[in-house]
Amino acid sequence: MATGLSAGANRVGVTTLSCSCPSPTDYAPARSQRSSWTTIDWKRERLAIPERKAGHSTAFPLSAVVSEALLGYLRQGRPVTAVRSAGMHDEFLLSVDEKTAELVDSVTLSELKLTERDHLQEWVLANPNVLGPGVEIIVSEYDRWEAANGDPILNRLDILGIDPDGRLVVVELKRDTAPDTVHMQTINYAAMVSRLSPEDVAELYSLGRKNTSGGVDVESALTVLTTDRLLTQESIRRPRIVLMASDFPPSVTAAVVWLNEQGVDISLVRYRAYRLPNEHVIISFSRLFPIPSVEDFTVRRRNNQSVISTDPGLPWDEDSLRKLEQQANLATLTMLDLCSSEETTAVLLKDIAESAGLTNNSVRAQLAGLTMRIKNPKAGFAQTTWPIAVEWLGDGRASYHMAEELAAMWRAIRAEAQEEE
Repeated sequence: MATGLSAGANRVGVTTLSCSCPSPTDYAPARSQRSSWTTIDWKRERLAIPERKAGHSTAFPLSAVVSEALLGYLRQGRPVTAVRSAGMHDEFLLSVDEKTAELVDSVTLSELKLTERDHLQEWVLANPNVLGPGVEIIVSEYDRWEAANGDPILNRLDILGIDPDGRLVVVELKRDTAPDTVHMQTINYAAMVSRLSPEDVAELYSLGRKNTSGGVDVESALTVLTTDRLLTQESIRRPRIVLMASDFPPSVTAAVVWLNEQGVDISLVRYRAYRLPNEHVIISFSRLFPIPSVEDFTVRRRNNQSVISTDPGLPWDEDSLRKLEQQANLATLTMLDLCSSEETTAVLLKDIAESAGLTNNSVRAQLAGLTMRIKNPKAGFAQTTWPIAVEWLGDGRASYHMAEELAAMWRAIRAEAQEEE
């Protein structure tokens, strides 16, 4: 197919180009009805080229370098190159046949006619570890948000996950290179997610498994999330953010570095698509940011001390009880409320179950989660035992009670919390 170029001058003395090349509508979806391919902003001296998703574009300066590149592309098509320089984090894939090795060039999902929702998202859902070790998917394609006045918020969260420490993981996927505003979009999602309650997350967890053979009811989901995954109201407040794309513009990487410096847990995951000589396609995923620290590559003297500690930790005080009140699951809160009551001398498992509206098994699971949380260094407790004493009765049942000093502290903390609500 021949391509012709001609140059001329317009009435204000600015050179314009016209070409007898394929119409951009030949490559755009029929429903988009695009009337133009690019936009030239003469005032700011830049060329805006729309990306594949509506509302985003990449801007280039109207410079000689850009003009030469565009002319070369129109004349010769996409350049064929064995190596694409992308900095120190780039990777190289070799197709090996015994002693010979051939460099495999990366391709875009667009070139492969693969989409974000039907392909990239499904890959991640099937392999959530690409988001981080131990990440489990809660729900995908969630868009049922509303403002305080009840107005719907038209935003669709690609993927919501949870990590082993109880932190929610907000994931935004982009086909090919991410747009300049992807981080701002995902911060909006993280802000909305941070207002969820553990019960909300349990509903989403159940919703995400609604159409599977192993469906989970909301009560069981809440038990799993608060015990196995250590989910608490406090952990929900600070979700992790994961941006995934084939590449990221400098405006995004600079913003992500700054957000990370401000304490926002945000990371960049880059994927690469490769088409092998036999037409088979493989995809690689790698963390682009945060980059490993120097300590991750060094070797130090082995610590011969035992990693198992029998230290009971510090005594419980008001500050630690306040932290526990923020992180505790339903069974734990109910147990503490009952044990701290001035009318109660001892509490049994069935008392906790009846008061919380849970089954005995759910109470046992959630109390096991209390032990896991207190002993987890990442939870931030200086104690290693419950603020509750356990006495085993002659029939094998456990009886729970609380020291009066701690009981008085707990009653005051709960009263303050009720007043704030």
